[in-house]
Amino acid sequence: MAYYEYKVVSFETKVTAADVRKGVAGAKVTAQVELQLSTISKSGWEFYNHFPVDVGIKKGCLGIFDTKSPSAVTIIVLVFRREMR
Repeated sequence: MAYYEYKVVSFETKVTAADVRKGVAGAKVTAQVELQLSTISKSGWEFYNHFPVDVGIKKGCLGIFDTKSPSAVTIIVLVFRREMR
């Protein structure tokens, strides 16, 4: 039976509204994902899965007056694994 160790990294995309208008946002996102996967796999890690993680944002005592900041965000994490020997 194989045993694995895991590495979890967050992934944030970087595109602008102009990228969306020009129709290049998808290509930029896929290039960023490919770079992240390739960089980590060179260290012997195999891509295993990805997950969205919802994170609640706790506001301070004056947070009830802040109606513009989000109360939660979703972070995408990439999970890599490698067999333990």
